[in-house]
Amino acid sequence: IYEDDISFIKDVSMENIFIDGKAMGVGLYSETADSRMDRIFIKNISGTTESHAVRITNGNGADGDGNFGSITIDGVDVDITGSSTLGGDDGTFNIHGNIEKLHLKNLVRQDFTKAKPYISLSDSEAIINQLIIDGVQQETTGGTFSQAFLEVKAGSIEQCLINDYQHLE
Repeated sequence: IYEDDISFIKDVSMENIFIDGKAMGVGLYSETADSRMDRIFIKNISGTTESHAVRITNGNGADGDGNFGSITIDGVDVDITGSSTLGGDDGTFNIHGNIEKLHLKNLVRQDFTKAKPYISLSDSEAIINQLIIDGVQQETTGGTFSQAFLEVKAGSIEQCLINDYQHLE
């Protein structure tokens, strides 16, 4: 989903998304503070990708911070198969931009072969006001668990709640 300089996208629901080895799965792009995405609900993302399952960003090379309201993503089971770093950054979830509330539910991670962080925040101006992660199951079926679940290279998270996290080896 992409919006340009001044537009509003809200009340979006997507379900049962299958990624078949593409560079990226779902991309949410909001270029400026004058554009806004709000009340986005995504359910059941599965498959394989070379880089990211979900990328939430201020746009391809845009100067703005992006403007996101509430985003809920429920049910993600995606393996990273390539070494691509689309946009220059890692993460099954790759986040750039300002987000009021990001709620991630029922996350599954099994293959650690590519050793990337699961959630990566790497924009110096990005702010997530409220991050809720509810239900995580990480089980090492390939590779070695050596990378962070949540990596904040730059930017900030104001409030974070992680509930029901399981790591099985």
